[in-house]
Amino acid sequence: ALWQGGVRLVIEAPIAKVWEISSERCGISRWMPMIEECVEIDPGDGITGSRRRISGDILPRIDNIQSWAIEKLVEFDAENHYYTYEVEESNIGLEGYRATLQLNDFGDDTTLVNWVYEVRAMEDSSEEGMADYMGMFFKACLRRLE
Repeated sequence: ALWQGGVRLVIEAPIAKVWEISSERCGISRWMPMIEECVEIDPGDGITGSRRRISGDILPRIDNIQSWAIEKLVEFDAENHYYTYEVEESNIGLEGYRATLQLNDFGDDTTLVNWVYEVRAMEDSSEEGMADYMGMFFKACLRRLE
């Protein structure tokens, strides 16, 4: 079974600036404070197919070991301001996690951000718990883009 969720949020920043920051592959820690390190491990063609390893406090762990994930960029469209990535490996149980970040000009130097995800059902968790955590996580990150 797949769990799905996401966040739609209007932020007070022009789309060009939001895209510049949010589409930078290893600039992710600029707007995701729980990401402490990002390393490009396979540049692919420079866009799709590229892989990165992120680490930090992405999801809390009982054993207090730092969380990490290897993500692959599967779709990237700079003209239409969206990209999709998926987690290939992790130590937080998110294999198969897939998310899309889509930006739309909302006028008056504001941007509508739609960030949606799907993930395989996880043991010792619930769909509602995941949706609550991801909603909080997404909103906190998007606020930093302002």
